[in-house]
Amino acid sequence: MKRHVLVLALMSFAAIAEAPQAGDDPVFDNRLTLSGSFAYGGASTKIRLDATDGTRGTDLDGETDLGLSKHEWLGRGEATLRPRPRHRVRLTHHFLKLERGGSATLTRDVAFGDEDFLAGEVVSSNLDLSLLALDYSYSFWRSPRVELAAGVGINLADYEIRAAVPARLREERDDESGYAPVLSLEGAFRFGGRWYGEARVRYFELGIDQVRGSLATWDVNLLYRLHRNVLVGAGYSRFDLAVESHRTGDTGRLDLAFDGPLLFLRAGF
Repeated sequence: MKRHVLVLALMSFAAIAEAPQAGDDPVFDNRLTLSGSFAYGGASTKIRLDATDGTRGTDLDGETDLGLSKHEWLGRGEATLRPRPRHRVRLTHHFLKLERGGSATLTRDVAFGDEDFLAGEVVSSNLDLSLLALDYSYSFWRSPRVELAAGVGINLADYEIRAAVPARLREERDDESGYAPVLSLEGAFRFGGRWYGEARVRYFELGIDQVRGSLATWDVNLLYRLHRNVLVGAGYSRFDLAVESHRTGDTGRLDLAFDGPLLFLRAGF
């Protein structure tokens, strides 16, 4: 599915290759903007993996019960095209996905999928999450100092969770992928001189075929223009992902949150 989204994005890029030249403001008018950011933040995980026969698994705290690391790096790249002053297409990819592992000594018996892990055993675990998004937004308010936009898009998420007790050669894993439409609202403000502020919110909540999911992301950034085509910035980012499945043979729940400060570099043309 990711491949299809990337192909669609490249087709969009080609279709607007002959768009008019950018205007004067490096935030509001650049035709092409490339951005890379790194965030270091805290993660919180709640998970339950039921057995294939529907037997309910144990509700677990990923950091406390499974030893998942509480802090991690997350890297994000963005390419934004502005074919017309009020229209934008943005492709976002987490090139450094959220990968966490760890180990812990169980303080209670745990049912995880079709496996039972016992109190006192050492369990090792891994949780990987990757995100990809393609968005279109329209600026319903645009002035020399302020721009407000609303948009729609598609978000793809892939995650894999694994828990094992090496001493008994017991392991259980689960991997899922899915996509959903998202709504977005964003704004940018030029304070004056070389300083800018921006904020972005994306959200979806959807239930299909006994699976419910939601995703909410927030970004608040402060930017400084070093050069006509180069900006640096710092901000704060957060996302909350929740998935619950009631499908026969594949039931369970995952709640994952990540938040922390970020630094980024942006180039526009």
